[in-house]
Parts: sequence; C-alpha cells; structure tokens
Amino acid sequence: MIDLSRNENPFGPPSNVIEALRDSHERIFRYDSEKLTLRLAREISKLHRIPIECMILGNGAKGILIRLFRDLARVQESPRVLISEYSWQFYRKIARAFGWQIHFFELNQDFSYDVESILEKISLVNPHMVLITSPNNPTGNVLRRRELIRILENTPDKTIVILDETFIGFSNYDESVDLVTSHPNFGVIKSFSKYFALAGLRVGYGIFGQIVREALRIEEEKDSYSYLGQLSTPQAIGAITALSSQDYYNGITRKLTEQRELIFRRISQIGFKIYPSETNFLLVEIPENMMSKLRELLAENNIKIKFFEEENLRNYVRISIGTEEENQELFRVFKLV
Repeated sequence: MIDLSRNENPFGPPSNVIEALRDSHERIFRYDSEKLTLRLAREISKLHRIPIECMILGNGAKGILIRLFRDLARVQESPRVLISEYSWQFYRKIARAFGWQIHFFELNQDFSYDVESILEKISLVNPHMVLITSPNNPTGNVLRRRELIRILENTPDKTIVILDETFIGFSNYDESVDLVTSHPNFGVIKSFSKYFALAGLRVGYGIFGQIVREALRIEEEKDSYSYLGQLSTPQAIGAITALSSQDYYNGITRKLTEQRELIFRRISQIGFKIYPSETNFLLVEIPENMMSKLRELLAENNIKIKFFEEENLRNYVRISIGTEEENQELFRVFKLV
C-alpha cells in the first residue's frame, strides 16, 4: 500500500533518532520523563530564542489545540472562533466538542489569504479566538509575515490570534514565533510530526504571548514543571535528538521539494488543475465526471490519497508528497484517468 493521504514525511527520521529511541526503552522503568520534558523545552527555547515560560508541550499539535479550546472555553461565555472556510476538519470537531460557535472567513479564488476579509470578519464577529494555518491544510498556501503583522496590529487584544505552523518546516518562509513578545494576544503551534518525521511519537508545542498564557492560566502554574505538560521518555528523547540533526532534515526537505515540483509539473501536464504549495502536499481539482474513475484506479493499485467529505472540497483531492518510487506509481495511475 502506498499511502499519500496523511501528509507524513516519507523519508522518516535519521538513524541517530531511531537509535536513541531504541536506547530510551532501557530507561522506561525510571522517572526520567519530567527532567527530559524540561530539557526538550530548553532546547526549543534556544532554537526560537524565546523564554521557556512562553511554552507548553503536548501530544502533537492536536494536544495543544485541545488545551486551547478546552481552557479558553472555561473562561469565556459562548466562545466564538474564526477559522478559514478551507481548513483542517479537526478544528471544527474540537471547537464543537467544547461548545464553541464557529465562524468562517473566506479565501481568495486561488486559496490565498485575503487579509481584508479576515479583518472584516474579526470586526463583525468579535471572536474570542482567530485560528489561521500557515502553510494551510489542505490548500498549501502561506500567510506572509507582513500579512500576519497587519492582522495582529488591527485585532483587539481581547481576541487571541493563533497561527498553526505545523507544516512551516517545508516552506521557505520565516517562522513567526518571535512575534509573541511584541503581540501578547498571539500564539504559535508547532509539531515534530511533519518536518521532523516523528508522527508516531505525537510531540507538539505552543509558544504564547502574555495574554494567551494568562487565559490558559500558565502564569499561575509557573512554579511547577507541570505547566509545560509532560511527555514520555521516548517522546522527549526522540524530539531532543531530532533537533540535533538539522543537516539531515535540510537534505530530505530538498528531496521533498524536488518531488513536489515534479508532481506539480507532471499532473499539470496530464491536464488537471493543481495549486502551488509551500509544504509537503498538493491540492488538485478533479472534474466531477472523473472522480469515480480516479477512486477506482487508485484502489485497484493500492494507492491512497485524500478525498474530502466537505461540500466545498468535494471536487478536490490532496496528495502527500511521497518517495520518488511512490510518486512514479501515482503518475502512472493519473495518466489512466
């Protein structure tokens, strides 16, 4: 089975991460997880040049999102969140689970962000939280730094702005973590699942400005390591080792980018409309009369890509970038459609 449906990094982590994870099993009987979690937090703090007090750790980006929606719902009556009409379905699921009202902002026709539309919706809806993804899943486009700053400068402090940068490592755009110091209502979510190829470990973190930390009551818990969250020994060791392996990740990201550009060209040449992407997946528009045949051919050839249930994405598929061999198989099937 070739699985190109879940935005995983097909190249996997480096050998030193695998070895460190094997060795970590020998420490399972020890209470090492608290000090290792703190060590990981310090490494992340050095990486981003952000005080450790601005950070929480969790089980993937999902774990951080759950804490955000859960804890903010406790301090807001009838909380409202503003998200893109084209965004990760999990945002809607978790918002509904904790009683949030969901409002949407529109994207441009090419799926790029329309900053004026976002600001208009913020003014109209008066949300407690705005959640933006860059690069966006499933469209692959980014919110540029100057656009983010414009949003932050025109959003009242009482509205928390969260940027999900789970996929930022694959792009050529700068991260936005430093802005949490100048914009206290701003926060960034990041993950080791995609760029660092550690999806199975479930390690994520959030870096938040003062207003967000106060809303999450992080400030009240700073005297205890528990405010960081606590990871298992393998989670922490895997992430710490990955952070020391940047040359490897730079190399596989170059390979992935080459494959992404190749998929873009090949599928465009076949005749399908495909959208430019800054990350490890591509969005392709499929004519309605071809969708069933594509599904059948992919199933016959044991290839999985992402088909959508959402009404506004029914005519699209998302393709995760695979290895060169996997992508060649994908091209062969698309030619048959």
